[in-house]
Amino acid sequence: MRSGQRRRARLWRQRHAVALVLALLAAGASAQTPERPAPPTTAPDSAAAPEAQRPVTEIAPEARDSSLVAPARPLAGRPATPVPAVTFALDAADLFREAGFAYDLGTPGRTAGLALDGIAPARLTLSLDGRPLADLATGAPRLDVLPWEAADRLALADARGGSVVSVLAGLRPFRLGVPVTELRYLPGESGLQVVSGTHAQMRRSLFGLGGPRARMTTTAHFAGRQANGPVLGARLRHAHAIARLAIAAPRWGAELAEHYTERTEGARRGVAIDANLYDPLRASVLDPSAERRLLRNEVALSARVPLAGSRPLAVWTSWTRQTARYTPGSGADTLSVSGNRYAAGATQWIGVLGSTLNAWTALEDDPWGRFDPLGDGNARLQAHAALMDTLSLGGVRLALQTGVQWVSGESSGFDPAVALRAERGGFHAAFSYAAAVPGRIEQTGFAPALSGEAFAIGPGVGVGAAPDGRERTMHAEFGARGSLGAFSFRTRALGQIVTDAARLVVLEDVSTAAADEAAFGYDRAAGALTHLGTRGQLGWREEASGGLYGTLSLALSTWGGDNPLARRVGEATPSVYGTGRLGYRATRVGTGTAALDLGIVARGWSAFRGVRVHPATGLLALANEDAARLPARPVLDLDASVTFSRRATVMIRLDNVLAGVLYDGAALVQGEPLATSQLRFGVFWALTE
Repeated sequence: MRSGQRRRARLWRQRHAVALVLALLAAGASAQTPERPAPPTTAPDSAAAPEAQRPVTEIAPEARDSSLVAPARPLAGRPATPVPAVTFALDAADLFREAGFAYDLGTPGRTAGLALDGIAPARLTLSLDGRPLADLATGAPRLDVLPWEAADRLALADARGGSVVSVLAGLRPFRLGVPVTELRYLPGESGLQVVSGTHAQMRRSLFGLGGPRARMTTTAHFAGRQANGPVLGARLRHAHAIARLAIAAPRWGAELAEHYTERTEGARRGVAIDANLYDPLRASVLDPSAERRLLRNEVALSARVPLAGSRPLAVWTSWTRQTARYTPGSGADTLSVSGNRYAAGATQWIGVLGSTLNAWTALEDDPWGRFDPLGDGNARLQAHAALMDTLSLGGVRLALQTGVQWVSGESSGFDPAVALRAERGGFHAAFSYAAAVPGRIEQTGFAPALSGEAFAIGPGVGVGAAPDGRERTMHAEFGARGSLGAFSFRTRALGQIVTDAARLVVLEDVSTAAADEAAFGYDRAAGALTHLGTRGQLGWREEASGGLYGTLSLALSTWGGDNPLARRVGEATPSVYGTGRLGYRATRVGTGTAALDLGIVARGWSAFRGVRVHPATGLLALANEDAARLPARPVLDLDASVTFSRRATVMIRLDNVLAGVLYDGAALVQGEPLATSQLRFGVFWALTE
């Protein structure tokens, strides 16, 4: 076994080395490019994201990070994160630390889910360049599939695809007048190795296609990462590649892209919660050699064509194929689920209505696989359409979105999707309503035929289907922001009512359940769940170019409801969660070409019961009411970064320095301890020509 692990590690090192060499060769070849065409002033940043396609809630200016040669384009939605490439971010836990609560599994690059504004992780919707990025079997957002190194900063939006909170992501356009190459390398403890290379060139269009002002941009991206968790059974191996060809002309544009992902991660049933939980040598690991494997490929074609007046029609279509495998470590047979999704969408300005119409539909075929874990399900079709508009009324800026959605197999038929946001000065108020799109696993269950003794694989594999019903959420919030001298503040208060809520829950302790016993299942609330929350952020000299600065945020939440599920939901996240940073910036360091940023980063949470990972799918299940509570913990990180001439950034970070000093360890998920003090390095390097 050890020799096999060494061979796999050597193969990964070879892959990473090849990626770096190819990126460097591409950079050298680009230096010999004979021409440097200027981009056309009338062409949009991307054929996939024309002006007509940008949501009406766009409020952010163009995002330009100091060391990005290929900057982000104007952001859709409300900005939530920095551009990942110039940070230490390996997963959603790193990126969303200040925007919400993330279920960190302890291994760098492994995040089980996000709980933004109290929304269940599986209920968030995620899109990449306007296309849904959800698991074909579970319906959960695949944040782990996002190409962090080539992505724009992420944003949040209201009432998209069945959720009142949506995460919007997109690839940076890389449309520059010169070839550009970006390299990123992050090594660290626990076997952490992350390497990526991106190369893009813009030239005149081939064969004169689109006219003399048309430009063609080719982009190639590869990234690989590997890491081991603090305790056996939490390893990660991940690789993805992107190829993109885009043509932009003054009146039309087109883009063809392919995104391939291969991911293998440990699928243990957790670590026994006892005195040795945080001891990597003595911890009792349940099924340490089990693993999940994902193979996913998406091919997408988008276009921008003139249809009526000066507002073009933006259309896209995509084909996604996914295979997910679960292999128990007990020697039992592998389960697999494969499927296809065919999707298409369009965005067009409707002059008669004075609004923008955005619509998309997706057809998922009948999934198949070894032992057919999703049973005899049928093909499923879903459709979404919304009209979006903005106007100013008495100094108040209004953004309105009204739409409908439909999912086959749901008795409720069409459901409305509504979002309204009003802003004036530093104040805003918002309301949204959406009906959740259930995952296939909720409709069919998972491996129900394997729950008997004849096909016992292990506790926690079989999951029954959710009881009939359709989850709906109403969300309302009020917020304010302002500044006084060197201080700035932002505050939000929100409330939610969730009806017919369905959640995956733990039925039996996986450490004691019999091999043929179902330890997980779906439960649906008999009544409504209510959620109240508030979040405040205080900044001191946040934008200062030199000297000390600081930020502090605190979030409070509480859940209510006259049913057992409400108590579990209320214990899924801490009622108090806070983050803070005290830093120091210096410009013109050394010869005057470097900028320094030092920081002490703190976060902390109150005790809570949390969730547990379903080993076969990676979904999060609400912990038992009698499960031990995860203790309150303060976590402290130290980081430093130096940016040279806006072209290279060198980073170093020490994570969780208090572990082993003030306490034995910390955990954010049942049976998944966080790593103790870990040292990471990072380099981001941008080359032109």
